[in-house]
Amino acid sequence: MKGFTVFVIAGMIVLSAASFMHRGAAELQVPEQVPRIGVVSMMRLLRDSQRASQRQRQFEAEQEQITGELTRLNQELESDQAKLKAFKQGSPEYMDLYKAMVEKQAKLQALQEYHRQASAAKERQWTEQLYKEILQAVTQVAQQKGLSLVLEWTEPEFPIPPERFVATINTQKVLYAKGCVDITADVMAIIDQK
Repeated sequence: MKGFTVFVIAGMIVLSAASFMHRGAAELQVPEQVPRIGVVSMMRLLRDSQRASQRQRQFEAEQEQITGELTRLNQELESDQAKLKAFKQGSPEYMDLYKAMVEKQAKLQALQEYHRQASAAKERQWTEQLYKEILQAVTQVAQQKGLSLVLEWTEPEFPIPPERFVATINTQKVLYAKGCVDITADVMAIIDQK
């Protein structure tokens, strides 16, 4: 019996020591830091920043110049069509003017296609450059604010046009962001300084 009592007391001492060590180890563990999450609206930055407004004005001026050039060529074609009626069909004068008209039409169509593609390429390059600058500004602001993660969060504008509905659903990944730090205004301030 005496051996049994010693065995029980020894077991209680071992359990107490193990419990004490476990509690001490738990107190020594550093709790994991809760990550701070930020959000930024890329659409607001690309649409509402001063840089975007400046680019829009520049784009409109370019388009006005292009429209003027194409309108002038179109007016020349209309004038030539009116002159063409004064000549007898098949005469040398008629054929010379008709040839000039066909060349102008081809030039007009080529210029329209060129300006369409050139405008799209310029817009893509501008957007890509601004996007790079936004990413740098996001990194800068996130580091300043101690954020460990920044997500893109643009609330859709309702009603969503049918042709953009599926794209909106496919691209909107953050559906709720309460408690996240919205850094859009801070990022916009940085990119508008450039």
